[in-house]
Formats: sequence, C-alpha cells, structure tokens
Amino acid sequence: VQILAKCLDAYGADTIPTSAGPVAWRTALAARLAAQQKSDLAGGYWVNENARFVENDPVLVTAYTLIAMETAGSK
Repeated sequence: VQILAKCLDAYGADTIPTSAGPVAWRTALAARLAAQQKSDLAGGYWVNENARFVENDPVLVTAYTLIAMETAGSK
C-alpha cells in the first residue's frame, strides 16, 4: 500500500478515473486504511494475515501503512 500511495502521488492528480467515475484517491485510501486498523490494549496497528513478504509483522505493516497515510495526506 505504501508503493501504491507513492505511485498515485507521483501520478500528480488528486482523482483517478474509474468506470464508476472519478475517485478522490487520497480520501479513499485513507478511509480504507482506517477501516482496516486493528486494536488491542496497546493501541492501534495494521497487519496482513498472509506471511508472504513478512506482512504478518504488525510493526512492519503499521510503519508502511503510516507512510502510505502520510503520502495520501501530503496535499
């Protein structure tokens, strides 16, 4: 998701065309990521249940997600 956010940011437009019409990708990405946040007593985090590319490590995935959110909110 971090690479997706960086690619969309490099694309240079705040909306992307889809078959359903233009989508404000920054808002859509941030909303999707916020909806996927998990929580426990220590706080919020993100994790992928798939262990491929170490995506089941909540520390790594949370760091990548925060970078993606920062990129999405950069404008």
